[in-house]
Amino acid sequence: MGGLARLILALVCLAVSLTAFIRAPNLLAWMLLLGATEFGHWFALVALAVRFRSGFIRWAWQHRA
Repeated sequence: MGGLARLILALVCLAVSLTAFIRAPNLLAWMLLLGATEFGHWFALVALAVRFRSGFIRWAWQHRA
């Protein structure tokens, strides 16, 4: 996954997670809010998959103290 694709996916996850704190101004935002509260565990899995795919685990293992 390219760097730009990871950034876009991270921004989408951020925007969806912010709906838990911001009142929904329209129907589309309300539907995102509903999806974030009902399927939040799937958003967390997507964020973790992006993080693991980015090579952080390999970097952390190589630079451990």
